[in-house]
Parts: sequence; structure tokens; C-alpha cells
Amino acid sequence: SEIVFTGGATEANNAVIRFLAEQLPAENGLAISPFEHPSVTEAARYFFPDRVQVLKATRDGSIDLAHLDVVLKDGQLGALFLMAVNNETGVIQPWQNVARSCHQSGVLFHCDASQWFGKCPDGEFGHCDFLVGCGHKFGGPKGVGFLALSSNTQGFHSQYGGGQESGKRGGTENVPSII
Repeated sequence: SEIVFTGGATEANNAVIRFLAEQLPAENGLAISPFEHPSVTEAARYFFPDRVQVLKATRDGSIDLAHLDVVLKDGQLGALFLMAVNNETGVIQPWQNVARSCHQSGVLFHCDASQWFGKCPDGEFGHCDFLVGCGHKFGGPKGVGFLALSSNTQGFHSQYGGGQESGKRGGTENVPSII
């Protein structure tokens, strides 16, 4: 009930941002890291015009935690997006610390962990409200991914048109690829 299979991480990232655009109050925006995948940055700018804040990074390519604290104290964020591992540099982000800070501030946390799975030790992904992965990054085929949802995401749906995925994503699942 917590996992929604998708056609990949891009679909999952877009679905989360569209869901947040429907659910968050109009005054709430999104914060994204400066190194998010285009499936996050472009969807965020489309669904949250003038309400996307790009976080700062340190010289080593990590998210700037001091700047993050300032942004979280502002009280205008509805959600924050931070990938677990940068897909271009390989820098492992302090996503667990960021997730805890978000929850303490009442901000939803989204983590694209596509580059994490199969390469890094098990993580405590239970801290994520939205967790995204894609099969081809850890031995599966292209064209299949997943979105794990926390209990903070009641009412989530990515597309209408069927009762598949417990009503969270209409359409026939790609069972051979999922397996």
C-alpha cells in the first residue's frame, strides 16, 4: 500500500510535484537542491511558478545545511526536494539530516534515491515522505520505477483511470519489469 510502481523516476517525480501543487496552500512553495534532475526542476517550475526556491550548495557539492536552516525557519515551504546521491558527481547528500530538519519544521521531504539503490549501504528511507527509485539503476530494466509514500501523503494519486496501485496510479502495471 506504500509503494506505487511507475514507468520510472521521471514519472514519479512529476507525479509528486503535481500532487503537491493540488494539495499545498497557495502561499507554500518548494525548495529544491541546485543539482536536482530535470524531472524535478522543470516540473517544479511548471507547477509552482514563482514559488521555487533553489537551495545553496557548499564547495564540496553538498547541500548547505546552514542555508537550509534559514530557509526552513522562513515558514513558507510546503516541501523540499533533495536527491540522495548526485547523478553527475556521485556526492552523497546528507539527506537523512535534511529529512529530520524538514519534519521538525512541518515540511514534506522528497528524496530521489535512484542513484543510491544498489550502490550505497541501506538507508533509513522511512524518514522520506516521498521516495523515488528506478529499476535500471540497480539491475532492473529501463521503464520501471517506484514511488514509496509515507503516511503523511494521504490522498496521493498520480493518474486517474483505474483502480490499480490501490487507486494511486491508474493503468496496467508492467509486472515482468517490476519483478
